[in-house]
Amino acid sequence: MNYSKSFLKPSITKYGFCSPLTYFLQVMTAEGDEFSSILLHAGTNLGHLATFRVLPDPSGRYSVQFAGAVTIDDRVIRIHPQNADTGSPAYASQSAVAGLRNGVQVNGVLVVVTMTGVRVFRPATNKGANKTWDNVFCDAAAICRFEDMGYAIIGLFGDGSARAYSIPALREIGSVKVNEVLDVKKFSNAQITSTGDILSWLGPSEMALINIWGAGLDLWVL
Repeated sequence: MNYSKSFLKPSITKYGFCSPLTYFLQVMTAEGDEFSSILLHAGTNLGHLATFRVLPDPSGRYSVQFAGAVTIDDRVIRIHPQNADTGSPAYASQSAVAGLRNGVQVNGVLVVVTMTGVRVFRPATNKGANKTWDNVFCDAAAICRFEDMGYAIIGLFGDGSARAYSIPALREIGSVKVNEVLDVKKFSNAQITSTGDILSWLGPSEMALINIWGAGLDLWVL
């Protein structure tokens, strides 16, 4: 792979045509570091996840430093940074970045969802825990919060189901068929929000908004 500063551009590698598909910025302490920093993660179509440190430069600008990479063996469809101590998202928010000046450390992990499985690990090169989906592909996924009860991985799968998995145990905690409402062939275009709402296609010209938690909300057709 080409992990230069032009990494946002597709490149030809020994693995084939490699193109970043999803990105995420977070603040956390990377594996082997003694301080937290801004980390940029890029997942590719070939199942590689590269991590870069975004560091302040004496010129007042920022520089990008390659920190490491892992091979996950399948197309990355979702990257989610999580605070390992609180379970809350470890986004590179304004307050989180400001805390770096005071030496605040964030014990974080990455939740990386691919078509064939999910992995929870500390970047940049740690292997962590992983789970393989059971003979089915995941087309879309997100990390969702259910009221005050915590976070779960929500995925739309090729068998027409929406499934929920616990974090960090990666245990299935629920499954429901949604193929009677949503078009399975359009799952890869679906949007799943952090509150568990799924916006996806019913057909060629209609969309629906459903809530995966079964909150009793009416079906919205657009």
